[in-house]
Amino acid sequence: MNKTVCKLVVCALAAATVASPAAAQAAPEEPTDIESVQAVATDTQQAIVPATGEAAEDALSAESTEEPTQIEVLADDGEDLPVAGDDEPTGPGDDSDEDVAGPDYTGWVDEDGVPCTVADAAGWVDEGVSARSKFFYDAGTNAWYWTEADGSVSRNHDAFVPLDNSVAGAAWETATDEWRSANGKWVRLGADGAMVKGVSTIGDDQWYFDEVTGAMQYGFRLVTDDDGARWVFYDYITGKMARGEKVIDGSHGDESGWMYFDPETGGATYGWFELPDGDGGTKWVYYDEVTGRMRYGSVMVDGKPYFLDLVTGARQGREAMVSRLLAACASQNGITDGYRYQNAAIDAGSTFNYMGPCTAYVWWCFNEAGLKYQFMDGAATTYPHDVRDWYTARGAFREKGSYTPQPGDIWITDNPGGRPFAGASATHAGIVDHVSSDGVYIYCWEHVNGYVHLVTERYDHGTLVGYACPFYNS
Repeated sequence: MNKTVCKLVVCALAAATVASPAAAQAAPEEPTDIESVQAVATDTQQAIVPATGEAAEDALSAESTEEPTQIEVLADDGEDLPVAGDDEPTGPGDDSDEDVAGPDYTGWVDEDGVPCTVADAAGWVDEGVSARSKFFYDAGTNAWYWTEADGSVSRNHDAFVPLDNSVAGAAWETATDEWRSANGKWVRLGADGAMVKGVSTIGDDQWYFDEVTGAMQYGFRLVTDDDGARWVFYDYITGKMARGEKVIDGSHGDESGWMYFDPETGGATYGWFELPDGDGGTKWVYYDEVTGRMRYGSVMVDGKPYFLDLVTGARQGREAMVSRLLAACASQNGITDGYRYQNAAIDAGSTFNYMGPCTAYVWWCFNEAGLKYQFMDGAATTYPHDVRDWYTARGAFREKGSYTPQPGDIWITDNPGGRPFAGASATHAGIVDHVSSDGVYIYCWEHVNGYVHLVTERYDHGTLVGYACPFYNS
């Protein structure tokens, strides 16, 4: 048997000091010799061994003020056996990890990983594993949350995150920008970290987040609330609800054009609307009753034709429209090909007039000037009697002698011998350019005698019957 070395250094104890009942119960019987000490040390691998014999008597006589010292026990191989020390917790009574999230724990944790309430939470644990770059749902708050790559709960900001947890975690953290763009979405996390859903307002601006996924929404949305039903628009880049003037570029499949959204409700505007013209004044524009886009050119509104500037959309008056019309007339000065006008009118729905192209030329000039609806509300004809009859039926024909013609009026004559059929009300038409200062002469653009030219007519022309008066926003 190998000799076991026992170094016995006994704490100096007061003569009256004895072992506590708990210690006496836990400790083995006091050994009577050094071999017994060896046996106890070997069996327990951890012991505080009482001294015996002369050593015990020495210990009882020692000063009680000496530092307590424990016995160091060496095993057969000479290694120190583990002995209970002051630095090691001996049970739950010391600093234990009972309150730290265990491997099965799912819920909120604080900065030290200890389970806590949502108010004190710094992160979330799923079955003992810290949630990183992923969504999680808390049944207690009935809300979804997002954790960043460092495990912190994202709060009070907008975040670009994966569409769902199938592409979350490490896959998201290491993904390329291109891949993220195709597999991500913008969400808003509130001050408490909960994902925002529905309408979100910050200051004067408003956004909308999907009621299910929380994804920021873009484009048009039909809203129904206390203000009624209305279409609103969320910018395709910022997600911010549009207010005031807004151009829709058509890059996302929408019809392009300018729109106007109510400054308060964000609802799209339809119909006539007055806007600043940029020069200190105002202009009237028209937003389509169906699409809400600003209209341009010749339009029909409430049964009347209007012309809206081709660039600004501003409603134009008579002078601007007539200027366009007369420019179109003059552009054909000297043209002998009358078929070009007849063929164009036929393509638009009219029939061929074998009596001549005069009325087809008039129709062509209105359409060339962009004033389609100013001529018979957009109808196409090659017959002068159609013109007279149409304007007469609408109270817009002025008889000869009762009216001083204006530039842009349609000159109508009737030569019974040239009527296409018996009872036709007219045989020729032209467009008034201007009237002489004395009112005697009327200068008209006509296709007559085989070509287009400015004709000087007398106000008392023998076959003149009167003037058709198109509506020029007046």
